[in-house]
Amino acid sequence: MKAKILLVMTILIAIVAIASKTSYAISTDDLIKLKKAGIPEDIILFMNDADYKDVEKVLKLKEAGFKNETILSIIKKDLKEKPPTESLKKEPVTDAAAQGGQGETTAKIKILWYMAYSANPALLSSQAIDNARISVASPGRLKFEWEDKGFFSIVMKDPFHSPFYWDINKDDVVGPGKNGYPYMLRSGVHHKGRPDTDDSHFWVIYLNPADTRILDYIKENL
Repeated sequence: MKAKILLVMTILIAIVAIASKTSYAISTDDLIKLKKAGIPEDIILFMNDADYKDVEKVLKLKEAGFKNETILSIIKKDLKEKPPTESLKKEPVTDAAAQGGQGETTAKIKILWYMAYSANPALLSSQAIDNARISVASPGRLKFEWEDKGFFSIVMKDPFHSPFYWDINKDDVVGPGKNGYPYMLRSGVHHKGRPDTDDSHFWVIYLNPADTRILDYIKENL
């Protein structure tokens, strides 16, 4: 009996830890199933952040005896072969600027998440990424990707995980950056991306892109 109570408490603690990192993309029931099946928390976090919802496939692979490293590799391969979120429209990018080569570049970036839209906002979280890739996921939506360190990202308490989305909005601002980043992209108050935010928060991304035409694409879509 004590063993069962301890197991339930361990599962609940794990769920709370995952919830503190990010909002749910996977249901609570599925989180419990994954934890009970022995899926490591770093893989559960990756699934949640990448909006990977094929929980049954992961459970079947685990039940069949596949190693955790193999399961993670399969998840990443699935994400590359299909849109990472069901909310994206299943249509090719027809934007002329994106097809002309403006829609993809490597970049050094720094993501900042602020509380309250004011002259001196409080910084909640930030993360610098030296080897990011910026692309156009769909018309008007930017996708920021980088090599996620998995377990080490959790140990280092990285607040954000790849991929990170940005829906270009008319209230967004492109301007000069600072601290070695020549450009800045700042969200409007009502910006919605992934992770999304609300009226009390906003995002800033400092950019040092290899190809500055991505900035032209952003400005054309404001």
